[in-house]
Amino acid sequence: MRIKLFLLAIVLLALPPSLAAAGDVVVIANPSVATSSLSKQDVSNIYQGKKSTWDDGSKIVFVVLKGSAAHEQFLTEYVGKNDSQFDTFWKKQVFTGKGTPPQAFDSDEAMIDFVAKTAGAIGYVSATAKVANVKTITVQ
Repeated sequence: MRIKLFLLAIVLLALPPSLAAAGDVVVIANPSVATSSLSKQDVSNIYQGKKSTWDDGSKIVFVVLKGSAAHEQFLTEYVGKNDSQFDTFWKKQVFTGKGTPPQAFDSDEAMIDFVAKTAGAIGYVSATAKVANVKTITVQ
């Protein structure tokens, strides 16, 4: 039994970070955002520029993390794209005049700080980030 557990632990440790379990990313929003839960489709629509206002009519300001495991996981889990596809999507939106890409941050801390200070903002951080002064959004 111990050998099986040991081998399982080795296999799990050898997996690349991109195979992390769902729940390793936390969706956050400015406290001014009235909603406390969103569907995966809502999140996808927000990050593809298809949903630009909250239910109360206020503007959605969505932001992303730059090249991190949390970024890759968020895009795969909630937007249905990898980083390259997401980048290409937004380049096309800009080129055709249909949208402006989201602002990107280098760290969880910078993301949390921006979201905390920006009305209507939504973002995401790794589950290990110390989340303060923002609202956690449940995604179903």
